[in-house]
Amino acid sequence: MKYKVIVSTCVSASIFPGIGMPRGHFTHIFIDEAAQATEPEAMIAIRLMTDKNTNIVLSGDPKQLGPVIQSTIAKEFGLGVSYLERLILRPVYGELDGYGTTYVM
Repeated sequence: MKYKVIVSTCVSASIFPGIGMPRGHFTHIFIDEAAQATEPEAMIAIRLMTDKNTNIVLSGDPKQLGPVIQSTIAKEFGLGVSYLERLILRPVYGELDGYGTTYVM
């Protein structure tokens, strides 16, 4: 609890609530290479560690390597698309009509 910065994998973030760390302990959660994480993996940190004041930053390139999915059933249910890519494909982030901002570097 004395640390304000912790580096973790998405899946390892599931231990924090179990050791008594409350939601909202961190002001920011950064998911690096978010285009490679499956949506359920990304949701572990997002759902377990955020409150209404937590900022979430997803970084990555959906044009590069996406989530590696072995199961054909998981692929059929859309788990081959990362949370980052699914968000970018929404109309709010559209290049012409979107009101959101997508930073491409």
